[in-house]
Amino acid sequence: MRIHRPAITGSISATNLEVSGTIKVAGVEVPHGTAVSSSFVQGAAVSGSFVQGAAVSGSFVQGAAVSSSFAQKSAVSSSISEPTANVSGSSTSTGSFGRVEVNGIGPIGGWVKLQSTTVDDDATVDITTGIGSTYDHYMIMAKSIVGVTDGQDLNIKLTVGGALKGADYRYRVLTHNSGGSGFNDNKSDSAAAIRYVMAGLGSNASEGGDGVFWVNDPTNTTKFHMIHWNAVYSNPEIHTVSGAGGYTGGTGALTGVQFSMNSGNLESGTFTLYGLAK
Repeated sequence: MRIHRPAITGSISATNLEVSGTIKVAGVEVPHGTAVSSSFVQGAAVSGSFVQGAAVSGSFVQGAAVSSSFAQKSAVSSSISEPTANVSGSSTSTGSFGRVEVNGIGPIGGWVKLQSTTVDDDATVDITTGIGSTYDHYMIMAKSIVGVTDGQDLNIKLTVGGALKGADYRYRVLTHNSGGSGFNDNKSDSAAAIRYVMAGLGSNASEGGDGVFWVNDPTNTTKFHMIHWNAVYSNPEIHTVSGAGGYTGGTGALTGVQFSMNSGNLESGTFTLYGLAK
């Protein structure tokens, strides 16, 4: 006599459930006692939910999507690899994520490296790569900057409206040093460059200056563009700097930042540009 085995199309809820045969889910047979320990391959999607205590010990590879939520105590113990993994629910992860996109929100990230320039006895260093509409906020990290000629000042010029500007700058820079009780207050309402960015910068490698510079909303064509910064350097006293400046001779998109010394070349150091992910 042929015995028909009914299919279970709903859900099973039990405190103690023992399966001695084979579970068949959506065409995939999972033998009794088998754990999900391999990886989900390219293009695969996990459309169900991981219940209490369940763990995924493999990895989600390129193109995989997790379309539901990880329930209590579920864990992703491996990594979700680049370029993109889509997570539309909630999760607890003990692994690492490359670039994660949450549905309805977009990419979760931070500062994205766009350009790095190593100084080698250069008259100018131009930071231009990637400044545009992709990001609203940009940061330039200056590391171990020294000049060829001792005691000179680091200057900044901006490229606005497609041209490097050589006039109509305004700035104010406050510099404190470890050898004095006061501070230097340098300012101008009409200058050929933003001056005293690091005033009296040393030429010895041990005196290299470090700084962080910020520019915002570079594609805005209705406002004056500005840059502000904080920096430290020695000569040999320790100097701390807080400053801001901008070009006020007209409006236009900001597409570049140029560094130079007021006399002599830049000898060594690194300038690195980052954009903040929206």
